[in-house]
Amino acid sequence: MRKARLWLFDVQAGPVVAVFSVDVECAPKVLISFLEDCYYDHLTVESSPLERYVAETLDGADVPIMASAGGTALGPQRHQMVFTSATLPEDTVQRIVYRADLDWNPAYSSIKFPAELNRRPASGAAVGAYVSVLSAQQDYIENCALLSAVQIVAATGKVRQIRLAAYDALLRVRDLSRDRTALSTAERRAELARINETMAEQEL
Repeated sequence: MRKARLWLFDVQAGPVVAVFSVDVECAPKVLISFLEDCYYDHLTVESSPLERYVAETLDGADVPIMASAGGTALGPQRHQMVFTSATLPEDTVQRIVYRADLDWNPAYSSIKFPAELNRRPASGAAVGAYVSVLSAQQDYIENCALLSAVQIVAATGKVRQIRLAAYDALLRVRDLSRDRTALSTAERRAELARINETMAEQEL
């Protein structure tokens, strides 16, 4: 590993997206286990677990984070990207995309190979659900791919927040129905108005 960097992207109308980039020199198949460790946060930064390091960095930047039982600042939405300076065999690419050193069965593969990024024989791109590989692409294409991944991760994170808020609102409405005798009509109406306001904000 030559160097690593933590990027924080403040995405409009979405959560802050943390991007952990690492420059490494190794055989392509070595990336398989490394990507697996990165995905499950089995990394340390200056003897501190990655999730704690991210949380401390966000706290130092005055970025609010959601509390959780594990104290992590990292959400489940994530996407990994591999940028290489040379083209890789298709078999190696699929091993990296699936983070598994196993033979490829195209009949059960969901990897996409964008035509525009694969029209040159000296460059290529493969997009998987959780990992994408770009080989010998120009800098601006790599930057566009990275920013697209940031936007997608932010969007899926926001959708997850909206889904949780909607579920919480349904539970509150159910509780209001159950506690009809404990609350006055005015109190129930006020609570329903607050729930409606929250849902309208999420819809917006």
